[in-house]
Amino acid sequence: MFPLMQAAHACGGLACATTPAQPLPVVQNAERIAFSLQPDGMVEVHVQVSYEGPPDAFAWLIPIAAADPEVFVSNDALFGLLDRAIAPLFTLNRKVEGNCGRARLGCMAEMQFGGVPVSSPLPDEQSPAVVTAEGQVGPYDYVVLEGNAAAVTGYLQANAFDVTDAIEPALQPYIFPGGRFLAVRLNKDADTGDIAPLGFRYPGDAASIPIQLTAIAAAEDMGVQVHVFGDARAVPENYNHVWIDEAKIDWANQGANYYDVVARAVDQAGGHAFVTEFSGLAGVFGGRLWSPDREGIVTQMATTTDLATWVRLYQQLDVLVSSNVVYAFDGYLAEGELVTAEALAGADVSALHAQVDARLFESLRVTEDLFAQPWVTRLSTTLDPAEMTLDPIFVINPDLPQVVSNQRQADLLVDCRGSRTSSNARFQLLLEDGRAYDAAKGTLDLSGVSTRDTHDALIIEQLAASGPPVVLVDHTEDVMDGADPSREGRGCTASPVMPGIALGLLGLLGLRRRPS
Repeated sequence: MFPLMQAAHACGGLACATTPAQPLPVVQNAERIAFSLQPDGMVEVHVQVSYEGPPDAFAWLIPIAAADPEVFVSNDALFGLLDRAIAPLFTLNRKVEGNCGRARLGCMAEMQFGGVPVSSPLPDEQSPAVVTAEGQVGPYDYVVLEGNAAAVTGYLQANAFDVTDAIEPALQPYIFPGGRFLAVRLNKDADTGDIAPLGFRYPGDAASIPIQLTAIAAAEDMGVQVHVFGDARAVPENYNHVWIDEAKIDWANQGANYYDVVARAVDQAGGHAFVTEFSGLAGVFGGRLWSPDREGIVTQMATTTDLATWVRLYQQLDVLVSSNVVYAFDGYLAEGELVTAEALAGADVSALHAQVDARLFESLRVTEDLFAQPWVTRLSTTLDPAEMTLDPIFVINPDLPQVVSNQRQADLLVDCRGSRTSSNARFQLLLEDGRAYDAAKGTLDLSGVSTRDTHDALIIEQLAASGPPVVLVDHTEDVMDGADPSREGRGCTASPVMPGIALGLLGLLGLRRRPS
């Protein structure tokens, strides 16, 4: 999706949560999306929505392929689940040799769309925009428009979509034979508290984000997080792929600088690159959002006319609080109010159930279906507006090693042998690839940013829909030469400060697909 007015200043639903036991690395101002490349030749898209501002200023515009999409409401809980389950985690294991007493950790391109008939003409420059579909889904009104950039801009302005003339040149790269735009806004009875994730399906065999349109309202180093569900590992087809040098990670603070490292690595790869954060079986998440047991409870809820019984059954579902819940109980509860029989006193149980089922339970059913796909891949990047000149395309490559773990580990070796105590112990960082570093040289310093003289992008490669990687740059030998072969380490006295971490993820983005 793309913000047509202002950048969002709120985070969507469960994406704001971290856990004290295992904070997640922070990416600010991120677009967050889940694609499903389905065996029936359809692409399904789930977009996390974040927005702060007046309801009448909320509008999106999404370039789509030459077919009217099926539009539906998704669920915020999807992105919360994916964050908790497959976001990169950095664990530093402390291993002590000898006895230090109570030692502390120290100082540490060209636009293409699939399935477009080549005989289709470009939109007539003089013709008005044509509405090919329109409707309402959840709190949103939408129209599907076909036409040239000026005509589409004129239609939106004439029909109370709050856009300016500045949008017209940004639409031009997405004008192609048969191409259309999905325009979405909150309906007149909705407010920003009703915003829920949006989903849609369209014919295609690849997934793409129209990042060129995003550039009109993007922040510097804007994060992009992509989840692709399919039958094997997904890769960027027209962006480079990067493996970061984990010697640059702030291991003492659980990878708090991870996205800073990613941003620098992407820049070293030319600004158009993704890192793979996870690739693995999707089925293990099945039942986390919805399950037959929960469906059975909903069946009981549908048959009761007693409010207290309905509330008791609802509480058994253990539905996580999200924007979907706010929208589901709109008109019955104030935002933030708990679901209790007292708060719902006087409600018609049948009408209440019908609304909650349509607005909340159905979104969980649809979202749960993603986990029927065999595989899920999570990729991330950061982009400046000036770098948003090429729309990334994601395809499935079954020929690559399929598993990429999100669990990253390193060892901190604390040498307390002989006369060493907690004040003069020697510290050494040992990475999974066998490299050892003197821990006093920067990785565990108080700044939280490594000062090691190494490349953030360890390997830069090109990937495609088949075949092995084509390696463009490989700094492996360089960094091995820079490691501490003696594994001796040196003493250090400072203690790390754990920084506060607040995960504020914004999600307004869109999609397109490639030719077959």
